[in-house]
Amino acid sequence: MPKKKQSGAAAKGTRRLPPFELKECSILISPTGQKAANLAQLASALHNVEDQVIYHHVYRCFLKHTFQQSRFPNDFAIWAAQALNDFVLAEKLANLDPYGECGRLDEVRAYLTDAVDSHLASKIYVPVAKPGFDFFFERSVLQVSDTGLVARSIPELAENLREVQVSSLYYHFFDGRRRLGSNIDDFRHWLNDSPEHADLVRRIDELDFFLMDLEDLRMRLIEVLEQGAAK
Repeated sequence: MPKKKQSGAAAKGTRRLPPFELKECSILISPTGQKAANLAQLASALHNVEDQVIYHHVYRCFLKHTFQQSRFPNDFAIWAAQALNDFVLAEKLANLDPYGECGRLDEVRAYLTDAVDSHLASKIYVPVAKPGFDFFFERSVLQVSDTGLVARSIPELAENLREVQVSSLYYHFFDGRRRLGSNIDDFRHWLNDSPEHADLVRRIDELDFFLMDLEDLRMRLIEVLEQGAAK
């Protein structure tokens, strides 16, 4: 998608903010060589794989699956549904909130292992994946690139969000929560120093992003920003 430079001039009557540089990102995925063909193998691997493998399959799932909107927001839940046809387990795994009550990576791993171990213990047999649906464990590196777009006001940010790839939404909304270490996305962090934007910060915080794909999130965020700028 072509990029266009912004003049940097804020809309008349709007407060100028510090420059917000929009970035896009992609992931470089590498296989670990480890896979699971059944639930017992998945359970064992969840206890032993590296932290970055857990991170990849939980936190970068939204960036990998931008082509679809899924009710299952991590790779483990998707696999349980698609490979095992086990929607009870899939729902349990989908209930993981890695940006909320399970905010640390060790808590994410503990939630996953507890859910899978207890579900496996309730079975009189080991659920096996459909042929061709083995779970392949991966790790990834996030690669970040500049877009050339800079916003100094809320209307400018809303306009710029229409121009970027959806990976920019992932980088600023999802990755920002982990990168900043405070579970606050880049947009709220940008607005937090301005008390007059407290209501806008609250509305961004209320976005139920787990129920949206990145394109839906883009449109909802633009709507919230435009409504906030109009006040």
